[in-house]
Amino acid sequence: MTSKFPLSVVWFLAFLSGLYFVNDWQMELFVAAFLLLVVWSCFMFARHAVNGWQVPKVPMLGILGAFWLWMFLSILWSGVPYISLMGFCLSSVLPLTFFAFVLNGKDKDFDFIIRALPPVFAGLAIWALIQYYAFNVEFEGQARHPLANPNSLAALFNLALFPALGVMLTTQKRWLANAALVFAIVIFGGITATGSRGALVFGGITLIAFLALNPHVVKAHWKCLSIFLASAIVLFFATNLGELQHAQMAERMSVFAGELVAPAKDAYTLSGNRNNIWAGVWALIQDHIVLGTGIGTFFLYYPAYRIPEEITGAYLAHSDPLQYWAELGIAGFILFYALGVSILIRTLRAVSQLPKGSVERTQIWAVTAAIFVTVLHTHFTFNLYVVPILFVLGFLLAWWFKRTHEILGDSIIHYKFPDQIPTSYRSGFIVVPLIMLAALFVSFMASEYHIKQAKASAYENDMEAFTRSVNLADELSFRSNYRSHLLAVTVPISILEINHDMMPMEDQKKFFDQANYFLDQAERLNPQNSAVLYYRAYVQDHVDASLIEGMEDQEALYRRSLELDPLHVGARLALLKIYRAQGDERRFEEVLEGGLDWQYRTPQGLQIFNEAERYYILTKQPEKLTQLQKKKQALQNRLKIAERKASTSLNERLFSE
Repeated sequence: MTSKFPLSVVWFLAFLSGLYFVNDWQMELFVAAFLLLVVWSCFMFARHAVNGWQVPKVPMLGILGAFWLWMFLSILWSGVPYISLMGFCLSSVLPLTFFAFVLNGKDKDFDFIIRALPPVFAGLAIWALIQYYAFNVEFEGQARHPLANPNSLAALFNLALFPALGVMLTTQKRWLANAALVFAIVIFGGITATGSRGALVFGGITLIAFLALNPHVVKAHWKCLSIFLASAIVLFFATNLGELQHAQMAERMSVFAGELVAPAKDAYTLSGNRNNIWAGVWALIQDHIVLGTGIGTFFLYYPAYRIPEEITGAYLAHSDPLQYWAELGIAGFILFYALGVSILIRTLRAVSQLPKGSVERTQIWAVTAAIFVTVLHTHFTFNLYVVPILFVLGFLLAWWFKRTHEILGDSIIHYKFPDQIPTSYRSGFIVVPLIMLAALFVSFMASEYHIKQAKASAYENDMEAFTRSVNLADELSFRSNYRSHLLAVTVPISILEINHDMMPMEDQKKFFDQANYFLDQAERLNPQNSAVLYYRAYVQDHVDASLIEGMEDQEALYRRSLELDPLHVGARLALLKIYRAQGDERRFEEVLEGGLDWQYRTPQGLQIFNEAERYYILTKQPEKLTQLQKKKQALQNRLKIAERKASTSLNERLFSE
């Protein structure tokens, strides 16, 4: 690397990859982002591998390190280590960014990122405004691309808004102050385009606190602030120009204010459904309160705890502290808040040593505000599970730490390798573990890629390509990807389904044993998967009764499948078939109506409603039929909305069934 090429260019490319501008390439772009991050980290840490690192003796560093280490250790007790390793890699974006910049960053590394990020954010904000005003209906009145969730995009904008205000209020260069003002206005416009109430509310609260803590700059720069606030009001009400009234900020905030006054229980309200999600999350936490389920595994366990009123089919807790508790146990929850408190205490210590009205004081408060608006907002969403947010938050934390370190003059501990270790080997002790982690991650992600390819081949009825992709997925995951076994089992089951009437008993047993082998492997790798139990029961319909003697009966297997995931349509329909054949009307109605309480998000859910529609017509229950038809129409409306969504998030691709 020459002096003209700062290493932070590589970090910047990693961040750009993590934005997933091409939705169909999200998996590939995530691999690129993580690989670039690891490559950058290797070069950064290698800078001081020979002579060692000057590490500030600061509690905050220890807490963040312990939090990161605890995430890694959770892989050891995770029910699905394969998923947890990918979850750990995703969560490592922030600590890797932070420690590499803090321990190895040079001024030119920071300077490059500070100059490179604003154009990207400005472009994102302008594109968000275009999404809202030019494609309002297509995006359901909420800009989200390149991310999948409007709240995530708004949270990303908040990370840029407060540093921009800090520059506007402290720079001595008029052109820069004006540029920062325009930039802040555009970023705020991007926030309004997302329709994110959480980002707006917590951003407003944080802005009030920021201005209150910096009265001198408020007084000195009241004109710029007045222009910004006036523009913010205009942009807020300009959303009324959007075609969809429910997405207009005035309408959304009035509804939100009403819910604050009188908390809503209706699942279709913001507060109502958040409470429904958290009810399930809390039940999950209570069963895994000490160690949690393992980083990244929330989506595997949550379906068994989801309550019927929860309408979103959540695969994230919509509250990062609660999700950390669910996945990492009580230690993860405590470390999260310990880290927040340590940041706040360090900020207060630093600014207390600076004169009021000083440039540096305001800048530190501005970056601290960006950090804390994200932390506040993440209590109601999943900011810390979104890759681009982790990149930027890690960088801002590193900038904040370097500035507070200069002010506080922390004592230093010099860490270096023992003298017995040859100089040429020292970099390897840092680089090799990172490369090994990256290699494992790439292999696992390649496995997921071939799972996707296998599904596409099955859809196209190309069995040769299907088999090849399934085998590759299994090999690349080192036999740890349960999804490859769930796909593989469909082959012997399909053969039995089509040919069992003409098949000799010996062949039936061969394919039946093969199916059970794949299911045993899938259950070993992921005990929480409801599909395993469903397939165990389903295959029994297609073999001779003598082969299933002594095995768990179909009814019990289907019921256990529904316990793990009440939204498993196949298991519910199979139970209905069993009870219909038995003439057991009481159990038939119990299972049928038990399925009507749930909020389906896939077309398969319509099968339950169609089954109920026929039943209520045959049994002449007009009142129930009317209620059912309303629920069916609501599902059809949700399906139409889902079709118009612009993208599917990486989290949903990796950390969902």
